[in-house]
Amino acid sequence: MKNSAFGIRLALVLAVLAFIWINSMLSGDISQYESDKVLEVVEPVVEPVQQQLEDMGYHVCKRNLVRKMAHFAEYTVLGAATLLLFTAPDGRSRYLMPMLLCFGAACVDEGIQIFAVNRGPQFKDVLLDFSGACCGILGMALIVLILYALRRRRV
Repeated sequence: MKNSAFGIRLALVLAVLAFIWINSMLSGDISQYESDKVLEVVEPVVEPVQQQLEDMGYHVCKRNLVRKMAHFAEYTVLGAATLLLFTAPDGRSRYLMPMLLCFGAACVDEGIQIFAVNRGPQFKDVLLDFSGACCGILGMALIVLILYALRRRRV
């Protein structure tokens, strides 16, 4: 049972990494087209965020905002999945390995963009991705702690 659970968690991490890295291989034009399709759906959510940023003096185009929010969300999922991968059966989590794995994944992600047409790496994107991963790690750690506390109360 333990090996199959680990295999499922590993498959989840690999699937999220594949999704992230395959999207990084897309050309700038295709990536922009995909972002525009997403923007059509999420514009009601993005509009107030953009307005608030502009009120604070930051001028961001909606498309770029959607792209950055998507990166953050992808890495939040990756962070949560990697924490699960490194959570012991007794609920104890190891935080260093998920953080290192996510930081390395963000660096590889930006490195892939060197080879994509009309795209390029940016260190600030590594930081954004890693921030999303840390949020996912912390959020999943909280969920794991709550679930194990509830489980202990029942036993």
